[in-house]
Amino acid sequence: MGSSVPCPSPASDTARNTLKANAPLQSQYPSIRFWTKFDWKKYENDRKDSTESNAIGGPRGGTRSSMGENVMMLYVENADGTAISGTCASEIREFARSIWRGFYSREIAPKKWGDASKDIREEYYREMENEFRVLRFCDNHWKAHAIAASIYPQWYHTFNKKMHASAKKAVR
Repeated sequence: MGSSVPCPSPASDTARNTLKANAPLQSQYPSIRFWTKFDWKKYENDRKDSTESNAIGGPRGGTRSSMGENVMMLYVENADGTAISGTCASEIREFARSIWRGFYSREIAPKKWGDASKDIREEYYREMENEFRVLRFCDNHWKAHAIAASIYPQWYHTFNKKMHASAKKAVR
């Protein structure tokens, strides 16, 4: 029998170094426009200040997303600098929710994403960036963080409410 080496915990130096070692360099992907959060915010502000109307009439977010249009994560780019598809954005959101369900079942899910410990954030970043390479095309995990900051609050509220309702039914 051979010895097995356990997987390092998210808090270990090995895990932190792995996150950093797997981070691509901006110079390797010159087509990525939103490498930093500042780049994205500047783009958003310029777009808002523009006299051009970028508003598209018709169906809103969920419908457009189901038709393959990315309406929520335009900052997440493929290696060639194009925005990911709506289908990919949906898969990213679903995968994030699966990680959070795992945190919840382990009783470590924070009530607010801003209260997440360093260990929880690192585990989330590692899982997300390992599953979706496009989330690595940035500085300091800001894209994975932006996803959590935008959808975690509603997810936690809804999921926690659902779990409490299930627990009350089980007690009856």
